[in-house]
Amino acid sequence: MQQAISLLPYVPTILIKLGAHGVLSVRLLPKDVAHAQHERTCAMRSEGDYVDVLVSYHLGLQHEGIVSVTGAGYRQFSVFLLMGILGIPLLESLLQG
Repeated sequence: MQQAISLLPYVPTILIKLGAHGVLSVRLLPKDVAHAQHERTCAMRSEGDYVDVLVSYHLGLQHEGIVSVTGAGYRQFSVFLLMGILGIPLLESLLQG
């Protein structure tokens, strides 16, 4: 977490995979932007002088059983990348993929 926060000036949104437990997202949030809560998300906002740091926990999706995880990280990253290019919000992309 500490490394993620120190990288925020260079990478505005960092995702930390927690396996079957879900994903942590760490990002900078301008002072004047409100954060909408979602039923599957728990967030903590730490206020700074110019921007705030928002840490959100996104619960993992239910599954029937994992057969193979080969390529799962690549798929997850490609979904986030594509949705970012399309301008889809982070929370929605986490719920999609």
